Order: sequence, then C-alpha cells, then structure tokens
Amino acid sequence: MDVLARLVGGAPSVNHIEEMALDMGKLLTTQFPALSGEASRLGAARFLDRMRAGAAVLFEHFGAAAPEVAHTSSSDTVRGWGAFATVLVTQEVGPRVELLLPFAADAHFAVREWAWLALRDLAVAHPLVVLRHLEPVAGLDDPLLRRFAVESLRPRGVWSRHIALFKEEPGHATALLDGVAPTISRYVQDSVANWVNDVSRDHPEWATSTVERWRQDHGPVVERLARRALRSLPAPAVLGSRSSGDPAASACRAVTPAHAYGTDITT
Repeated sequence: MDVLARLVGGAPSVNHIEEMALDMGKLLTTQFPALSGEASRLGAARFLDRMRAGAAVLFEHFGAAAPEVAHTSSSDTVRGWGAFATVLVTQEVGPRVELLLPFAADAHFAVREWAWLALRDLAVAHPLVVLRHLEPVAGLDDPLLRRFAVESLRPRGVWSRHIALFKEEPGHATALLDGVAPTISRYVQDSVANWVNDVSRDHPEWATSTVERWRQDHGPVVERLARRALRSLPAPAVLGSRSSGDPAASACRAVTPAHAYGTDITT
C-alpha cells in the first residue's frame, strides 16, 4: 500500500509534506462514511482552508462533541480537524484553552501545531486575556503543554497573524517566559528562543537584557536557549557579557559561526 493510501486509511503522517499531499475528502469518507457527501468541501487550494473545512464538517455533524470525537482518531489530520473545531465550539478563552489541552499534549507533532493555531485568533484579539489563562499551563509538568503556552503567544507566529501587543511590549509575557526559561526540554527551549528572537528584530535591547538575566539566574542550563534566542543579532550580543578571552566564549564562537544567527524563526 502506498503512502497516500495509508494516510487515507487513517495512518499518521511522518512529515508536513505527507500532510499536505493527503486527499482530505477521501480521508473524511473513510473515517466518517456517513459524511462522504461533504467530501468535496475539503478540496480547497490552501492547506489551512482544507483543515478548517474538515473542522466545520465535523462540527456541523457532531456539534460541541466534535473535538472529542476527532481526538479518538488514529489520523493526525482528523485530530487536527478536532483542534480547529474548538474555534467553532466556543469563543471564550478559558473553555477554548481547556478543549485544546489534549491536542497540545498529543504525541504527533502536527496535532500540537494545530492546537496553538486554533487558539491564535483569540491570542491576536485578546492577548492579555489569553496570557492570563496560559500562565498556569506554562507551570505544568508536561513540556508539551509548556511549549503550547509559549508558542500560542509568539509575537510573530508561523503560518499565523502576528500579535502586535507582544511585538511592541514584550514585557507583558516576562513572568511566563521566566518560568519556562530554565527548562531542560529542548522542545520548550526552542519555543522560548523563537519567542525572544521574534522580539529581537524590533527590540534588541529587551531581548539581550532578558537573556543576560537568565544567564545570570540559571547559568549553563540556559546557554543553548540564549544562543538561539539571540541568533538574529550580532555575535557580541549572543555571547553576552563573556570576555573574548573566556574559553566558553571561544567555544561558542567555534561551534556557532556568526552567520548561523540569521536562522529563520521557523526553525
């Protein structure tokens, strides 16, 4: 059986290329035969439009139970429809966050992306309200949920609208970021680093002072995060207060050449 046939049958995708190549109309038909008449609605040209169409079909048929129904599927794409269905279930921040937590903690990388994207409309419209609801999530033990809390609020989210308030006044999120910065999870580290990198483009002083404070408070545990967070800035900022004669600074320069700090925020 070829890859696309397996995906239509409910097998999980292994990368975004497989996700985008999948015929979602056929997937709907195999996973929900009673809804086969709606398959043509999932033929939009844009990938995210197809995902949202799948969510709409499930919501129209299952109502508020659509996220729960979808979350039981073996297909990560169907579970993604469930995440997007939460947008149709409620426009209230607290209930939306609660509905999205199972998707944010999903074992599949793509479902976790759909989770924060499904909260993005509220994060853009009501950033401080969403921040207030995500601060407790950022304090949970599960690194997947901590990453969800950070990624949902990124000033320059990938595939999504920017959050103007956090681009201009990143200090609103200081408490949340401070709480997750010393994590040993690289998954969370990368999200925090991307958050700071987003801001560094417009407010390099805030980015460098925040990272330097983390270095002073937490030491080597945040060094990888620090280098990634400041990768769009000149090398001296990335190295912080270390002197040129510091062996650790030399090591950083050796393994991370200056041109690497221009890495795109999607990495």
